[in-house]
Amino acid sequence: MSEEKDQATMAEEQAMLDAGQHHGGVEEIEGVPPQLSASPGMPERKAVGRRRARVREILHTLPKNAQAAIIDDLEGTHKFGVHEFPAAGDDEPPTGRIPTIQ
Repeated sequence: MSEEKDQATMAEEQAMLDAGQHHGGVEEIEGVPPQLSASPGMPERKAVGRRRARVREILHTLPKNAQAAIIDDLEGTHKFGVHEFPAAGDDEPPTGRIPTIQ
C-alpha cells in the first residue's frame, strides 16, 4: 500500500532541497560538502561566520595554491573561474613522487 503526497508536502520538501537541506541520497558530491545551511525562514548560523573568520586568520600561513583555492571557495567564485592561477612551478617546488611499500 502506498501513500500519495499532497501538494503541501511536496512543496515543503522542494523548499528544503532548494535551501540545501536533504535527508541523504544526494549524488555527485564534489569536494568537501558545505556545512549544514539554516532551515528556510531561519537566520544564518553564527558558526558559519566564526569558521570563515578563523580560516581568514590563518590564510597567510598556507601555500599560495591553497590560499587561492580557499579564497575562491569563501567568495563563492570557485565555480566561475574568475581568478587566474599561476603556472606550475612559479612559487611552489615541484611535488615529488610518494614512495610505495610493496
